[in-house]
Amino acid sequence: MRTIVISAILILLSSLAFAQKEVYDVVYLKDGSIIRGELIEIIPEEKVKIKSAGNTLSFPMSEVKKVIRDTAKEKKDKQVEQKLPSRDFENYRKGFIGLSFGPSFPTGNYGSDSQSVYTGSSVIKGYAREGLKMNFLVLSYQFHKNIGAALFWRKTAHEKIKSGYQKDYWFNSSYLAGPAFIIPLEKTVSLVLKPMAGVGITTLRDEGYKYSAFAFDLTGELRYDLSDRWRINVGGDYYYSRLQMDNPKGELDNTVLSINLGFGYRFDL
Repeated sequence: MRTIVISAILILLSSLAFAQKEVYDVVYLKDGSIIRGELIEIIPEEKVKIKSAGNTLSFPMSEVKKVIRDTAKEKKDKQVEQKLPSRDFENYRKGFIGLSFGPSFPTGNYGSDSQSVYTGSSVIKGYAREGLKMNFLVLSYQFHKNIGAALFWRKTAHEKIKSGYQKDYWFNSSYLAGPAFIIPLEKTVSLVLKPMAGVGITTLRDEGYKYSAFAFDLTGELRYDLSDRWRINVGGDYYYSRLQMDNPKGELDNTVLSINLGFGYRFDL
């Protein structure tokens, strides 16, 4: 009888030891809680489900620090970490609509003042001052995880100082399109580069001047996804177009450097 009892105890201990070697998952929460059990489901940027002590628990991804697959056998040596899934591009909302605004700084001859004009000079000056840039419409579509396309309708306004300190205003409206190159830095942060080309329309309010010309814009921005729908971006751009001036006869390089803060709404296409 004693032998039978001892054998039963040994069998029970062996079963417990074997059970401890089975694979189980561990969910670490940002509040310091640790949940061990069987991982059921992970939905990127939404939630994680785990079965623990007979209960099925669900946690939003915003509360999850990391998920680890562990074994008792390997615990002393190492832990094999299961990284949170990266964004599922196929189910990711790829379309964007938004706007941006910020200061605009005229450069080159466009931003030169009267002090750089001398008698007999054929160089055209813009006399433009610091102003404001607005992207009234920003449309973009990301058809690959690193490549997309963008369409801008943008406008800048710069005060122009004329003789006798009279004021006028340069207005630049541009319609631009081009590719977008996306470089993911973190799960919700990306670097976006957009070389854009199109048509620029420049006007002087009081002088009745209006001219259309080829325009080029190079934009660089950091994009941060606040949620599944909203994002913000901060960056800058360099804009160029060449204008025809009748009096005096010549050309004016319309070059502008802008610093912008933007907001966007992600939509389905």
